[in-house]
This record gives sequence, C-alpha cells and structure tokens, in this order.
Amino acid sequence: GAGYVRWNPRSVDLADPIVPEVIAAWTKYQYERWGDYWFKTKDGRVPIDIEDTWGWMRDDINLRYSMGPLSLQRFRTWVKDKYGAIDKANSKWGSSYASFEDIDPQADQGVEGEVNGVPITNGPVYNKPEHPFHDWSAAVEDWDIFRTELRMDIYRKANELIRKFIPGAELALRTEGACLVIPGEAKSKTTHRRH
Repeated sequence: GAGYVRWNPRSVDLADPIVPEVIAAWTKYQYERWGDYWFKTKDGRVPIDIEDTWGWMRDDINLRYSMGPLSLQRFRTWVKDKYGAIDKANSKWGSSYASFEDIDPQADQGVEGEVNGVPITNGPVYNKPEHPFHDWSAAVEDWDIFRTELRMDIYRKANELIRKFIPGAELALRTEGACLVIPGEAKSKTTHRRH
C-alpha cells in the first residue's frame, strides 16, 4: 500500500533457517582472516559485534524493516499459540480479522517520506491510528515481541554454530543510530531529516 514495497524477493527472510548459518559463516570468514586481532576477555570470551535493528528496536522513529513471507507465517502461528482463537486476538487488538491467515502487520502501512525526491522504502512505518498495527498499539507490541523473539532465536542458533570454531564467542548486539550531530529539519515530513 501507499508506495511501500512489501517484500524484496532478493532479501533474506529472517525466519529462513539458513540465517544463523549465514551469520556463522560470515563470522568464520572474518575470524580466519583477522581473528588474531580480535579482542578476548581475561576469562576467554570473544565478543563479536553484530548490528541489530530487526527486533524490538526500530530505525529512527517508527520504521520497522520489512519481514518476509516466512516471518509473517511464523508470526501468525505465534499469535495463534498466544491467543488460541482469532476473536481473542481481535478483542485484544481492536481488530476484525476473519482468520489468523488474514493477519499482515505490514499491509497498508505508511511510508517514511522521501529524501531528495526519492521515496524511502526501507519498510513500513506504523503511523496510521486507524490500522490495528500502529505505534503504541497492543497489536504492534505483539509484533515487536515476536520480532525480538525471532531475532533471539537466530542469535542463539548462530552462537551455537560459531562456538564450534570460537569456543568463547558471544554475539554482542549494537544498534545503528546517529553518531554525528548535524543540522536537522524539525518541520520536515521525512523522519530521517527530523531525526
């Protein structure tokens, strides 16, 4: 909806079981080349920096990056497991979904704006108060909890794989954000410029 690109088929779906393997392979590649320079604590832990804004975290104000069809299906199962019946989810969320299969938090969401005339399509922004999935709603809280649990599952599995070749490894999360202070545009319609 509204110019938002729902899913880029060239992207990786975070619910794809290969994601932890990819993280581990990337880490192994880096470690085999530069691991002798990596920091190691006195008790043998090796923190491995990994950027994360896919779970509870959001990019800028209310942008959440797009999730793919496997993630959406896993979310529907998560909601069904949590609420048991669609009418209970609807009651909690103030929604009117006919079935769990109809749930798509990303559908018909707004877009972030544009920079230099080019639309930003990193993902949906949850800023439509009439949509069941809008910022600070019970539905978006469930969506964020699910996204965070999915991410933690990915990291748990990736850590298990990484520890096979780096025994003290532990993924150390960081989030992207503004590191330099630059002039902003407080009245801009684009969250990037306001931020």
